[in-house]
Amino acid sequence: MNKTLSLCIIALNAEKEIRKCFDSIKGLVDEIVLIDTGSTDLTKKIALEYKAKIYDFIWQNDFSEARNFALSKVKTDWVLILDSDEILKSETDKLKEIINAEYSDKTPMFFVNILTYTDVESDDYSYYQKKIRLFPKSDNIKFEYSIAEEIIHPNGTENLISLDAKGLVIKHYLDGGLKSKSQRNVPILKRELKKNPKAFYYNYLMGKECLQHGFLVKAFSAYQNALKSDDDKESFYLAEICTDLIKILYKQDNTEEALNECLRREKICEDNPDYWLTYGYLAIKEGDYKHAEKCLLKVFDRNPPAHLVLVNVDSITWKPELLLGYTYLMLKDYVKAKEYLEKAVEHNDSNWLLLYYLGIVCKNLKDYTSSEAYFKAAQIISPPEYSEQLKFSMLLMLIMGGRFDKANELVKSMVQELESDSQEDISLSYDLF
Repeated sequence: MNKTLSLCIIALNAEKEIRKCFDSIKGLVDEIVLIDTGSTDLTKKIALEYKAKIYDFIWQNDFSEARNFALSKVKTDWVLILDSDEILKSETDKLKEIINAEYSDKTPMFFVNILTYTDVESDDYSYYQKKIRLFPKSDNIKFEYSIAEEIIHPNGTENLISLDAKGLVIKHYLDGGLKSKSQRNVPILKRELKKNPKAFYYNYLMGKECLQHGFLVKAFSAYQNALKSDDDKESFYLAEICTDLIKILYKQDNTEEALNECLRREKICEDNPDYWLTYGYLAIKEGDYKHAEKCLLKVFDRNPPAHLVLVNVDSITWKPELLLGYTYLMLKDYVKAKEYLEKAVEHNDSNWLLLYYLGIVCKNLKDYTSSEAYFKAAQIISPPEYSEQLKFSMLLMLIMGGRFDKANELVKSMVQELESDSQEDISLSYDLF
């Protein structure tokens, strides 16, 4: 007999996006459980069109309370969790295959890939994470924490297994970016920290909020409180905190102390790709390119943590590729520099520095045609203050390639005289943080 599945969703004034959410699970679920926390728009009316079971819930600034209330209303064998601004993408019959499989006496907890889009018009997602969103209905599955809620197991974890829901993807459309949620998140965090100032998890979340908005001192203080907490500390959260502390020290112009922290925290952070990206960047700033190479290569050896940690896609794609390309450029290994910079351009073709460095690399490899093309592309999208630098780079390339007519035309077009002994500036002007 086929197992049944419920969609559990919490909503508040979600008329703009909830229809897309419901459409994405049409024919895949047997029941929709909608917990409405006080909508005054057409959310409920739309939900009724999809035959949702609607339950009113007085909002207490606690997502776990609402999630657990939703679970209490489920009548099916399995539960799928979505938010109103998310849609599910499923390979044909994959969802049914998962819920109807045999798991012996184990309770399977399925991690689902979540792709967050901060530009609703773009096909490129900005953040990636894995979270448990699919599991059997069970009294041993509850949520805790009033915000950024986690699943807990009151009766223990002995019979649980964690699995990857391959073939399923959740697309999350977060219009306005991460900061757009702060107005909701910060008051909840303040309330929780007033009750328990030493709470590890809430201090960690407050540190994240403060760092997003550039409140470095407050972020540093929250993170220090988290580290001093007597609560149990998950290793992936500790690694995130320590990496962010290093970034804060750098932003406060304390590079020496930031590098000392890199050394001190290596054991805690060794599995965190963002730590190695940060360490590599600081090594570049200090001119230690061999150590930068070592650090940046480790970014690609580490997988993002499979839990609640939100990973900026840039930090595991074009940023480390750009930094490695730049590192090899400074080490004069132009073949490797070109390899990594070309990979970076595949992920981000609108960063002028990438194109500029590729122009320099191709010039050193005597590929003058490609060099000219990259310099021209960089000049189109570069900030105005770099225009003369790019023109000079183009001039050097044309002269080295023996293309004197074009070089002469370029000289005539330049508004300022170039010193005969001027040097090409290939400093890393990109701010990673």
